[in-house]
Amino acid sequence: MKKLVVAGLSALIAGTLLTGCMKMEDSIIINSDGSCTLSGEISIEKDTLFKTYADITGGSSGPVKEAVVKSALEKQGFVPVTIDDKDYYKISTSKTSGAESNKCDNIADFYRYLSKNLAGMLHQNEDNVVSLSETSVVLRMPANLNIIQDMLKSTASADDTGNTGGTANAVLDMADNEKILESLKDAIITYNVTFPAKIEEVSSNVTLSEDGKTMSVSFPVITDKVYDEYAYCENDIAAEGALNGVTYNKTVTVSLPEGTTATLNGSPVTNNRIDCKKTGTYNFKLSDGRTTETLCFIVDKSAPVIARQKDSGKLEFSDFDNGQDTVLGKGYIAVYDPEGGIKEIKADGTNVLQSTFQNIDENKDKNSLVSSYFVYSLDIKNFKEGRHSIKASDNFGNVSTKKFIVDKTKPLIKGIKDGKTYNKAVTIKFSDKNGIKSAKLNGKTVKTGVKASKKGTYTLKVTDNAGNVQKVKFTIKK
Repeated sequence: MKKLVVAGLSALIAGTLLTGCMKMEDSIIINSDGSCTLSGEISIEKDTLFKTYADITGGSSGPVKEAVVKSALEKQGFVPVTIDDKDYYKISTSKTSGAESNKCDNIADFYRYLSKNLAGMLHQNEDNVVSLSETSVVLRMPANLNIIQDMLKSTASADDTGNTGGTANAVLDMADNEKILESLKDAIITYNVTFPAKIEEVSSNVTLSEDGKTMSVSFPVITDKVYDEYAYCENDIAAEGALNGVTYNKTVTVSLPEGTTATLNGSPVTNNRIDCKKTGTYNFKLSDGRTTETLCFIVDKSAPVIARQKDSGKLEFSDFDNGQDTVLGKGYIAVYDPEGGIKEIKADGTNVLQSTFQNIDENKDKNSLVSSYFVYSLDIKNFKEGRHSIKASDNFGNVSTKKFIVDKTKPLIKGIKDGKTYNKAVTIKFSDKNGIKSAKLNGKTVKTGVKASKKGTYTLKVTDNAGNVQKVKFTIKK
């Protein structure tokens, strides 16, 4: 669902999408300087909204009161309005950036804004496209009915899998999927795009304004049909080989027209054909001295990152051990992919994505179209002792696999016992099935087989490779 809603309204839709008949309208105005302004609104039909809430919260607890729903909507900024003689709750939003409340500096900034508001879910491929440039818009919407049904089922069962990642599932846990889908059957999303020049060519379902500069097209929010809509202005300097905002999992070759100058991520381009091979964002700016054109897209050939994490609340990571299985006793395993997002996480063959802790991290690459992305954390305490594997897949077919050993047993120490007093020298031995990381006797590093003979009090601290610690205090008297 998040892939379909692409104009800054997604944070609002998350709490209202499953609640009645809706109209969504997103408007984009492309200015002559290449910047763009964004606005959008959601309207929820009142009667259907209250009926759906009553249906999914009925039963022994009784139907939800209208005043409760009204209060919740008003807190989010919704206001009551009348549209075509029907009562709705409506909310409007716009792009906010500094003093210019709804202006993007350029097309690349537009995609970064969408990524930010979609919490890193700007994972478009060639079949799922919302592409915008100074002179064109392409909207390829895949059939999503089965995807929506699967999403509802997985979210409704999230609590049963132990999900504590902060997602609010209270409504879905009580909801019947058929009732929710029924309430959404007439929900519509409309896109309006205004260009500085006249539109020359459109697809069959697109309508044009009287001045020929604004296109409008509507889609069902939930559909089993594929939509492929577009509008093009006259343009002599458009690059070929890629679409704006799309992520490719292969090398992309961009061809630039003759007679144009171009920059790539701010640096001048000297060739008319550029092979984009490395993972990252490619932001081209083209000009013929009169007009400008932007082409920005992502190449993602990198597999997801699987890393060690001490605390699920802190976005601090360390690598798995190279050349051998990593031994873990506590903490977390973090999985993330800044460019491609995470589609699936399997632990020992079982999909565990829904049972992870989830955080959002900011992309360190400031050129990237993806401003933020999800980090998924798996708690080691949920794994039994022994060997395990994690397999992570991103949205573009890149896969990572890590093997690890869970060890929750403290090292074994022989030759001494905690709290004992000895009247002779002792020989100390220690071991662990997964190896010893360090051993210190009164703060000094020692090896197994060490002897303690001098009179005094001793503390032995042994740490294994999983971080388990065994301490023994003893005394020698002579």
